[in-house]
Amino acid sequence: MKKLLLASSLVTLLFLVASGLSENVFVSWKGYQKEYSLLLAGRAKDPERKREARNVPIELHQVVVPDLAVFDRCVTCHRGMDNPLMAGAPNPFRPHPGDILNVHPTERFGCTICHRGQGAAVNFREAKAVDAYWDYPLLPRELLESSCGICHDPKAMAKTGAPVLAEGARLFEEKGCHGCHRLGGLGGSLGAALDSAGLRTRHQLTMANLPGEKTTFRWLDLHFKDPQGIVAGSLMKPDYPTDEEARALTVFMLSLQADRELPDRAVARDRHRLLSVGHDQGERDGRTLYDRLCRVCHGEGTLGIFDKHLGKFVPAIRNPAFLASVDRRFLRANILAGRPGTLMAGFEGGLTGPDLERLLDFLAGGAALPERRAQAAAKRPAGDARRGAAMFARQCAGCHDPGEKGQVAPTLSSRAFQENAGDAMILATIAGGRPGTAMVAFSGPGGAGLSDAELSDLLAHIRSLATRRK
Repeated sequence: MKKLLLASSLVTLLFLVASGLSENVFVSWKGYQKEYSLLLAGRAKDPERKREARNVPIELHQVVVPDLAVFDRCVTCHRGMDNPLMAGAPNPFRPHPGDILNVHPTERFGCTICHRGQGAAVNFREAKAVDAYWDYPLLPRELLESSCGICHDPKAMAKTGAPVLAEGARLFEEKGCHGCHRLGGLGGSLGAALDSAGLRTRHQLTMANLPGEKTTFRWLDLHFKDPQGIVAGSLMKPDYPTDEEARALTVFMLSLQADRELPDRAVARDRHRLLSVGHDQGERDGRTLYDRLCRVCHGEGTLGIFDKHLGKFVPAIRNPAFLASVDRRFLRANILAGRPGTLMAGFEGGLTGPDLERLLDFLAGGAALPERRAQAAAKRPAGDARRGAAMFARQCAGCHDPGEKGQVAPTLSSRAFQENAGDAMILATIAGGRPGTAMVAFSGPGGAGLSDAELSDLLAHIRSLATRRK
């Protein structure tokens, strides 16, 4: 046992010595600095410069910027990042590409404010920090423009160094992402708010189906290309973007860091304007609002749509027959409250009052849509809900399914519908139908179709659905 103890102690001692040597003597950064000195000496123009290059001390270098919470040792290895003599040298000795350091000097901004990664590390694996021990690993080169959006307005960067970022901001609006996601105070509530999407860590995302490295930027890229493949059951419609579009959207998402506190000196003027007015600068007209909030699901809104991918019915909200039977109060309530149980999430808090009224004006198509439509005086006897239920099962349940979940046609038991749809509107829709949609007319000239009594029975049954809400 004594011999075993002695042997194990010697082995432990050897491991400790080897560990100490690897951490303090045989470290990669010292080798890089020695190689840098030789390269610099070889490129120096006069003997004095050559001698200075050879005598550069081998030591750690770091940049500390307290107001940005930056503590970076990247310059320990990247010694030539601001030295034009090292042009054409291999990494990590070559100068920083472009002229970005002229306006963003390292001593004022550090490195990780743009590149992310673990700044205190002095070897590449730990600096890259893809493993689970670091929240924000090193960004790939093709995603670096996202960091420009931290201090600048993404839309203002199209011609000033970050065209991919500006394209991502444009695609976000063009593809109707505001319809489900709120950003800068505008948008729906079906998806997560995105004001600080760029600060999310891998632990906040579903990584089980993500192949390869588990990083937020790879998750974003693949989620744009295949939402359901990355998050099973995701309601995000697959848009099948190109690789370039997915990359631009990923860059824009990474730039969204509203919760990050920055000193005023680091925030550009265009960013200050953005923060004061939101991501959608300037007054928005009804057409613009419709395109950003509604088009992704409703299309032009004049024809009813069945989304085969999601298996959901999307009503025609700009159909003339529909607009002839509703009022502004009904439309406003549906936009703000949404339709629970459907993909129509409410926009309460995601639309300003003036924006909502401009959107209502556009939906009305220039017509004088009344604030509250006068209801015709009831001239029919009260209907029988039991007879109406049997008729509903025969005539209506094929589209308005018995569960009232709105799978094929709109749900009739939702609070927004029951509280804001008047009896006259419901009766007119049943009788006259909705041209351009699957809703046919159930009453016609000369008494064809349903009688007044049968219409009353159906109305009574539809009103009884309000008590079945869960």
